[in-house]
This record gives sequence, C-alpha cells and structure tokens, in this order.
Amino acid sequence: MSVIYIICPARAYTGGPELLHQLCYKLRQYGYDSRMIYVDIPDIGIPGSPMIHPNLAKYGNPVSQEFADAPENIVVAPETLPWLLESATRGVSVLWWLSVDNYSKSVAVLAYPHEKLLENPRLVHFVQSEYARDFVENTLGVEAKKVCYLADYLREEYFLPPDLSFSASARLPFVLLNPQKGVEFTNKLLQTAAKNNSHSIKWVPLAGYTPEQMAVLMRVSSLYIDFGPHPGMDRIPREAAACGCCVVTGRDGSAAYAADVPIPDMYKIDAAEENIPRILDLIYHIVADYDRHIGAFAPYRQFVAAQEARFEKDMLAAFSPLAGPPPIPFDAANLREKTEACFTAAGGLCATIAEGMTYAERAFADRRPDQSREMAELVDEALLAVTKANRRLSLLLRKAQTMDEA
Repeated sequence: MSVIYIICPARAYTGGPELLHQLCYKLRQYGYDSRMIYVDIPDIGIPGSPMIHPNLAKYGNPVSQEFADAPENIVVAPETLPWLLESATRGVSVLWWLSVDNYSKSVAVLAYPHEKLLENPRLVHFVQSEYARDFVENTLGVEAKKVCYLADYLREEYFLPPDLSFSASARLPFVLLNPQKGVEFTNKLLQTAAKNNSHSIKWVPLAGYTPEQMAVLMRVSSLYIDFGPHPGMDRIPREAAACGCCVVTGRDGSAAYAADVPIPDMYKIDAAEENIPRILDLIYHIVADYDRHIGAFAPYRQFVAAQEARFEKDMLAAFSPLAGPPPIPFDAANLREKTEACFTAAGGLCATIAEGMTYAERAFADRRPDQSREMAELVDEALLAVTKANRRLSLLLRKAQTMDEA
C-alpha cells in the first residue's frame, strides 16, 4: 500500500501549513496512509515553539521523520520547498502550488532553477488556484495533463447555523484589514480616511487573534478590505464572506481571477493612489447601507460553503491514479441519513436540557441554592455542547447534500 508523505514547515501557522494538514487529515478519512513530515525553515515559525503549531494540533495527523523512497510512495511538498523533492527518485513527487508569489520569493533567494521542475518525469503539479494554474502551465510550460486542481476549504469556525444574521442591525461599523498585506497602500488609505471624521468607522487590523476569535469578530463586522498581494486563493476574504462581511479587494495576484475571488467586479479596485477616493466612497457606502450590499455576496458565500465537498472530490480525482482508489469509499447518502438522525437526537437532548433547567428552578424555589447552582452550571455546559454539536451537524448535512448532488 502506498504511503503519502506531506512535507510541511514546522512551527508555522498560515494558510499553507493549514492546507497541508487538511490534506493529510482528509486522505486518512478515506483510508489512505498519509503522514506529515516537518522541516525547520529559516524565518518561518517561532524557534523553540512546538513542532506542530497549536492551531493545527486538532487534525491529529501521524508524523514521520523522513520519507521512504519507494516506487509505490508519494511525496507532497509545497511550492516553496521544491528542492526537498530531489531525493524522491523512485516514487511519485507532487509539487503543490499553494501560491505563486511566495514561490518566486523563495526560489529567488535560493537561486533554484525553474528547469529542475521540468526534468523529473515523475513530478506532478497540484494548483490551489487558477492563478497558480496559469503560472504553471503558461509561464513554466508544464503540460496541462501533469497539472491537477486542488484548492482548499475553511475551518468549521467560520460557518454558522442558518440563523446567522445578515442584517445591518447585527453589524457594527467595523472595517477589517490584514496589517501584513499591502501595508504602504493601506496606510495611505487610512491616512486619507483620518482627514474625514464624519464617518464613525472603526478600522480593525486582524492581528493576534485565534481562529475562533477571528470568526467572532467577523460575525459582527460589516466589511473586510484587502489591497495587498493575493499569492494564492487567500483564506481571509473567504472567511470574512462566510461570516457575513462584504469584501473589497484590489486586483493583484489571484484577486484578478474571477474563479479565485468570485465577487462582483465593482468590489475590486486597483490599489492605485488615484483610486483612494473611489475606494473610500465605496467603503462608506457599504458600511452605511450594509443591507443593500450584502446580497451581492451570496454567490461568493455559496462558493465558499461548497469548497470542502469540492476539495474531497478533487483530492480523490488527483490521488486515485497515483495511489489507487480510496480504501474507504464516501457514501454521501449514508452520511446525510446519519446526520439527520443526529439532528433528531440533538432535539431530544434539547428537551432533556429544558427538563434539567426546570429542576434547577424548582431547587432554587425550594431554597436549595447549592443544588440549583450546580444544576444550572451543568445545564449551561450541556447547552454549549449542543450548540457546538449543532454547528458541526449543520456542516455535515450541507456537505452530504452537496456531495449527493455532485
């Protein structure tokens, strides 16, 4: 049986390492033997921190120290680490283009020649975006038959039950931004905005938040802006949209591709200084009239919600020719049936919780405060558990329905 080794920068938490972990996790769900290999890369990750970043420990992937170079095995590496595939001479090598721009920076530093990417007849290219596909096929000259599309999907924290509010009454005049991207242009934008105090907007840099905290902030914000480079199909615009934010971007990198950032063209404006008044005018209109604009992003939210199902479908299409059919076939209809049964069970749990609350209230009325407090705490814990379970079940049911329709 094939072993699929996935090479990943150690101690790092960005979109790339997360996607590498998601691939390993999904492959194992289908019965493949997939394992992570961590490598320390200069200037990536925090020295001395855990090899596996705490935000990625949830995937529980097995770890190997090195890969076995055998004809039946597969080694996957991100585009920023192509030289690590040179010692994989007997099996299939996969270079996964999680970005274009990051590759150019990494390879420029190491003076790694493009030609080496074409010399290995057993090298296959995966692309995370249409931007990357365009680069690999039309700039590097890789044959289309050696290129497979495999994008990514978002963490469950960014998806809510159907009662998520898309009403302005539930939104604050917060404009979110990534302080690590397009810094020079964004600073000019903010400096210009500071001269006009008539708009009660709070500009919120997304820095120092956990994924859970990010999701909470996005659920009450009105807009996310991103005028920096889009080296791949970036996560934060999709995370913001899934949480109910409007999204305004520039046109750099993948943002120029409708297949990668499928939002209406009016919400994409070149990051040029002469466009700052136009950009600010659009921002002010969105925050002031959120209800009018949010409907334009419904197709984008649907696109994002369907990405996990598409990821699995594309993953199987890419790996089945390399490692054989999945040992555990996916049965969407069975998943949907089980998920609906879980919803029924959850309804029963809610009834039990309500009964527990009634007993807690009676205990308080009978002047047994200690018992009442203890029961109320247990009820609160149960409510939290059911809320989390309901969110996961909503995702499962959506996924089952999407897979069943595919």
